[in-house]
Amino acid sequence: MSQGADTVLQLSNDYLQQDVYRHLTDGLAARGVRQFVFMSARKQSLTDRCPRDEPLVRYAAPNILKLHHKIMFRMKSELVYSVVERTYDLSQVCLVHAHFLFSDGQVARMLHERRGMPFIVSVRPHTDIDSFMRLRPDLMPWGCENLLRAQAVICLSPGSRGLLLSTIPSDVRRRVRFKIHVIPHGLAPEWHEAPTEPDRSDVLRILSVGDMTRNKNVRGIVKAIDRLVARGQRIELTLVGGRGRSSPPHAPRPWIQWIPHVEDRSALREIVRRHHIFMMPSFSETFGVAYVESLSQGLPAIHSRGQGISGLFEDGVTTEAVDPRDPADMANAIEHVARRRLDVFDQCIAATKGYRWSEAAERMHAIYREAGLPGGPS
Repeated sequence: MSQGADTVLQLSNDYLQQDVYRHLTDGLAARGVRQFVFMSARKQSLTDRCPRDEPLVRYAAPNILKLHHKIMFRMKSELVYSVVERTYDLSQVCLVHAHFLFSDGQVARMLHERRGMPFIVSVRPHTDIDSFMRLRPDLMPWGCENLLRAQAVICLSPGSRGLLLSTIPSDVRRRVRFKIHVIPHGLAPEWHEAPTEPDRSDVLRILSVGDMTRNKNVRGIVKAIDRLVARGQRIELTLVGGRGRSSPPHAPRPWIQWIPHVEDRSALREIVRRHHIFMMPSFSETFGVAYVESLSQGLPAIHSRGQGISGLFEDGVTTEAVDPRDPADMANAIEHVARRRLDVFDQCIAATKGYRWSEAAERMHAIYREAGLPGGPS
């Protein structure tokens, strides 16, 4: 690593499919942080979406990954490492930020071992814990070594921090615990415009937004509402698809409305405002910015216990935690939240005031400086 190095290398496997990474790099650039952003892609359509270089940020999204790389992890890591070396002048890099513990973290550790670059790593429970640690136990030693070698570990919520610590071996837990930082995602600017009054219609309107995969547990939501409708309660459920795999529910009901992905964020905000409760009892959730977006518009949120936003908000007030495998528990939660939704409207909005990308970038910048970015500790 060159003595005059002043650039952060961002390794983000999912950069082109999620807005959250761009919000963070933009926030860091606004603080004068130079960045190389590398995103290895699996198809040309993603490569074609690579942003243009900016004064402080250079992007690269080569279409290099194949289907067999999902299994051949070591081969994939070596390939990505070699392409990173050819793409950027690494003598300018003073710090690496890997946005996934395994797919990006392994490359970051190789840069650390071979070039002496310090790195930090973010942990995303849905991918890193549920997919890698639980389905690929052979790779657990690599993930643990990445945690141990990293200068800092970033989790998105207290719930995801707890999940990580409960999953890794006790000897690793003792050594890693002290360097974990919780930095939640921020909200895009349009979500900081809140309504002044809640919707007061008599029909209870429930909203869920995201890729309608099995993990998002739409069937569980439908089963819970079936119980309440059978008791004579008037409920409408709106499902808004995400950017990934989304399709209408397999079990249609007259009280379900299906809306495909809404690209315009202001239009989505208007849909949110027409509802009373946000509900997404995912089996596994990395963070779920849709919970926070809905809270910002006055909607209390129902989420899975120990997943996503767990620990960030006050359950029993602005949020309600449920067992995603228990329709009765979810039905009870809907009734509890429905009774207090008008009373907590202002509290939901107030609870999200600190969720700005500028603040997330400021906190991340401080960690970068402690880990090796010129400027020293904040």
